[in-house]
Amino acid sequence: MLRCYTVHEILSSGAPAGSEIKLTAASPEEAARLALGETLVRGGHSRRLRAKVYTTDTAEGLLTMVRLYTPVEASAARPRSQRAGS
Repeated sequence: MLRCYTVHEILSSGAPAGSEIKLTAASPEEAARLALGETLVRGGHSRRLRAKVYTTDTAEGLLTMVRLYTPVEASAARPRSQRAGS
C-alpha cells in the first residue's frame, strides 16, 4: 500500500539539511531511497543517522517518524580477527 511520506535529510554533523521532500512510496526505506538516492536501514548508531521519515496514519491522524541510517559495510561489521588478510 502506498503512503505519503516526508523525508528530512540529516547532514553528517547531525543537523537537519533544512529541506523536506514529500513523496508517495511503499515504505519509509523506499521513500528515502527515492528522495536521497541511497539505501538506508532502520538500525544504526546515531552518528550514521541519515534521514528522518514522517508519515501520518490517516485513520487515527497520528504522526509517526522512522530514523534511517547509513548501513555498516559488511567487512567493518566483523571483528578484526575475522577480516580477510588479518
